[in-house]
Amino acid sequence: MTAVVQVTRVGGFCSEKNLNHVGDSNFVVNNYPLSGTYDLLVNEIGNYSGEQILDPDVMQIQADGEWQILPQ
Repeated sequence: MTAVVQVTRVGGFCSEKNLNHVGDSNFVVNNYPLSGTYDLLVNEIGNYSGEQILDPDVMQIQADGEWQILPQ
C-alpha cells in the first residue's frame, strides 16, 4: 500500500518524529519539502522504529503493514 500525506507545519520549523512500521516487506518514506529537494528517509525491510527530522509538505509512505509517524 502506498499513501501520500500532506503535512501541516507547526510554526514553520523542522521537527523530529518517531517513525514506526510493523510488517514483512519494504517500509519506504519519501520526503518532499518546499525546498524542492527530494529525501529518501527510510527504506527498510520488515519492522522499523527510528527517529527522523522532517521538513515535509508532502510525504509518500509505502508499507505492507501498520505504520505511524508520531511527534517526539
